[in-house]
Amino acid sequence: MQQNQPVYQEPEYDPPEAQEPQELSGEDDSGGVTEISREDFPNKSGDGHGMYVITYSDGSVIYQDY
Repeated sequence: MQQNQPVYQEPEYDPPEAQEPQELSGEDDSGGVTEISREDFPNKSGDGHGMYVITYSDGSVIYQDY
């Protein structure tokens, strides 16, 4: 006795619609902030260490040692 085999059907595919190019802005689409500038202030001792002053699009500033 033979069992009925399922018949293969090609899956349907809907290609995505073309989108208009978007202009870039200072902030990303997720609503987050982006880095605007990073200033490097190396130590005067020349040991490869120093500090970055990083400014973000929301106006916040952080200081990062390296």
